[in-house]
Amino acid sequence: LGDLQSASSRLNGDRFDCILIFDILHLLPNPASALEAFVRVLSPQGRILVASPNFSYLPYLWRRMCGDQQFTDLLGYDKSGLHVTTRRVIRKWLNECGLDAEKIVGIVPDRWRGLNDLFRSMTETLFSSDLIAVARKKQ
Repeated sequence: LGDLQSASSRLNGDRFDCILIFDILHLLPNPASALEAFVRVLSPQGRILVASPNFSYLPYLWRRMCGDQQFTDLLGYDKSGLHVTTRRVIRKWLNECGLDAEKIVGIVPDRWRGLNDLFRSMTETLFSSDLIAVARKKQ
C-alpha cells in the first residue's frame, strides 16, 4: 500500500476516467485504504471497476459446509490472509472511501448458465464465481 500511495503522489495531479482493480482488494490488509488512494486520482466523472471472487458462490459455501479446510479457515484476514468478499462487503468498501456502487454483477461460469430456467433470478446470486462492481464518486 505504501507504493500505491507514493505512486499516486507522483502523478502530479493527473486524473483518470477509468481505473480497473481486478482480484487484489481481498488480499490487502485494508482494502478501503487502497481504494481511497485510487479515488484521489479518479476524475470527477470517472468510474472504478472492481473485480473480486464471490465467496457466496454456492460451490464455495458447499465446500465450507462439508469441512474443506481451504474454505473453513476463512475466518477473517488476520487468520487467512484474505477478506471473504461478497456483494455486501464490496459495497461497504466502496462506500467507506466515498464511492457509490452503480452496479454489482455476478459472473456466472458457463457450466451453471443452464440453471437459469430452474433458479431464475437466483442463478446469479448462487452461481456467480466472481463479482464486478462499477462505482463513481458520491455526488
